Amino acid sequence: MKNNDVDMEYEKQKARGFALTAFKTKEEYKKMGFRNNAEDMLDLLNEKFDRLHLITAGLPVIQNPKIEALNLEQWFDEIHIVEIKGKKDKIQKLRNKYDATNITHIGNSEMSDIKAAIKADANAVYLPRSQWMGTTDTDYNKIDSVEIFDSIPEYITHIQEN
Repeated sequence: MKNNDVDMEYEKQKARGFALTAFKTKEEYKKMGFRNNAEDMLDLLNEKFDRLHLITAGLPVIQNPKIEALNLEQWFDEIHIVEIKGKKDKIQKLRNKYDATNITHIGNSEMSDIKAAIKADANAVYLPRSQWMGTTDTDYNKIDSVEIFDSIPEYITHIQEN
């Protein structure tokens, strides 16, 4: 079926395929594993900082298989699954709960991670990769509270040197 020269069936299939990427099984996450060097980064962060919290947005039914498959609880003091656009509020609540003077949110999604950190007046480490919520034309190089790294090894080197 076409509507104004748009193949609606193609567009529906394309959207369905994109949506299904969010619904992986625990076994699929296990098979996919981590992004290269991510476990090394988590080990280093765990050694260097007082507390690590995983804040992930979405539904528990979608997030829990990933958390369990990757055994993420071994690196994090607490794991928080929040509603979409709920990271800012969670960051602020954690700041108040722990009387934290410095919070850094590390993420790979501009909209879900970096924007949330900025809105929560937290520092952000941006490891660009996932743009599932879209992108903007914001130049994060001009924002003092945001550091951008092209790769996890580059960020690991930065942590080790600072």
